[in-house]
This record gives sequence, structure tokens and C-alpha cells, in this order.
Amino acid sequence: MREALTNLGALLLSASLAWGQQVVLSGQFTLSGQRSTSPYTLLFDDGFESGDTTAWDNTSHPAKTAVQGVIKHAGSYAVEFHYQIAAGAPASQDDNAWVSKVINPGYSHFFMRGYIYFKTPEVGIDTFPVQRKLIWLGDSTAANNNVGGNYQVIINSFTVTPNFKPDLRLVTQYNGGGACPGSQLSRDFYAGELNWDTWYGVEIEIVLNTPGSADGTLAVWLDGAQIYTASDVNFRRGCTTPISFFSIGEQVNRTNSQEINEYRYGDNWKIATGYIGP
Repeated sequence: MREALTNLGALLLSASLAWGQQVVLSGQFTLSGQRSTSPYTLLFDDGFESGDTTAWDNTSHPAKTAVQGVIKHAGSYAVEFHYQIAAGAPASQDDNAWVSKVINPGYSHFFMRGYIYFKTPEVGIDTFPVQRKLIWLGDSTAANNNVGGNYQVIINSFTVTPNFKPDLRLVTQYNGGGACPGSQLSRDFYAGELNWDTWYGVEIEIVLNTPGSADGTLAVWLDGAQIYTASDVNFRRGCTTPISFFSIGEQVNRTNSQEINEYRYGDNWKIATGYIGP
């Protein structure tokens, strides 16, 4: 058995728990000692194979959100978000569409993995900076209120690269006052340009900081390759509340008065207590 595991392969064992979660053992084994994962608890798992968004607790804008079977990563369906802003003033505007899940009580250490697809904008490639919020986390316990808590942790994309393609970045913002006042904290990590019309697997690990200390951990994987890690992130300042609000989609923010008309897709999203992998 030991010899068999030295060959490149994967082991997957799962057992359902009484409350519907799963314990999963998933790992890769190589002669060079490549990372193997430990058993983890699967907190949430949705690939939209129900044909709708009912696995999530809230769909912010149903008219802009659809589960469709044309552009998908695996299985038969994926979620589609449509963002549209007409040309004209004011220059700075955003459009929103997202689904969210509340897990309460929340978690101070977790992994979240899913697949994201940026479709080429319907009005052509951006020639000005556009912000796209991809993953929005926070301590809100209301599924329909992404700013209902004290702080948010956001994985962003900005088309500010030389060819105006998406990338990945982190922004942590605070709602001001209370236990964790302060201004927005940006932590940029650049994985190179991402292509339009391509599925990307994105996984994050978050270990929230000790309240009052900058000792939080952020790790990011792109298609299974770790592209960023830091252990000095001040996610929540002095707040003590864990993350309980998990959402994907969120919004598009433009920086000038040009038209926005684009679609974004998501598939195979999981939240777990251990590394999930592609």
C-alpha cells in the first residue's frame, strides 16, 4: 500500500455527517513528497446542478442572475451574472449581482475554492480600469446584507494591466467605528494577466488575525499553484467576530463614463476547513 501511494495519484474518501456536512480526505502523493492534504470538513458545496441558486441563502438580483448550461466548468450548469451600466455621467458607477451563503457561527480559519470565467465584454475589451469584485466575505449574518457586519474581505480583479485583462487582488475594508475602525487596507498580489473566455480555479485560505494584531494569514492558489502567501494581514483589526458571510459575483465598478455590458460565470464552489485543491 505504501508503495502504491508513491505513484502520482489521488485518494478521495468521504463520509457524511449527521448534519449533512462531509469529512473528506483528498491528496496527491509523489516521489518528491508533493503536498498531500489532511482530512477536512466540507462546509458548503454547490456546482449549480440543481439548475438554480437555491443552495445559496440569497440571490441579490434575480433578473441579472441565471443558471445556464452553455458556459460551464463541470457538470451541466454554472451560474451567470450580467453587469450593465449605460454610458454617461456619473463616471464612477457600479452594478451588482451576487449569491451569498451564511454559515453561523462563522469561521476564523477556512478555505474557499471555485471556478471563475470572465467572458469578453459585449461592448469590447476595456480600455480603462474596471474593478470586478469576485469573492466577498465578512462577519455579516444577514444573507441579503453584504455590509451588515463590521468588516469585509474582498478578492478583486482590476483591468489595469498593460493589455487590460483581469488579475487578482485583495482588499479588506472596514465599516468604521465599533471594534475595528480604520480605512480600507489593500494587499495586492499579482498573478499575471488572466485571459478572457477561460475558466480559472481560485482557492483562498484565510486565518483571521488575532484581534488587535497584524498576524492573519492569506494564501491564494490559481489552478492548483500557490501564487501568494502572507502571514501579517490585519483582516479585522480589533474585531473578534469570525467570517460568516460568503458570496461570489458581487459587482463591477467602472472608473469613467464608458458603457459596461458583460457576463461573468462561476461554478463548483466549496467552503471547507482544509485545502480543497483543483
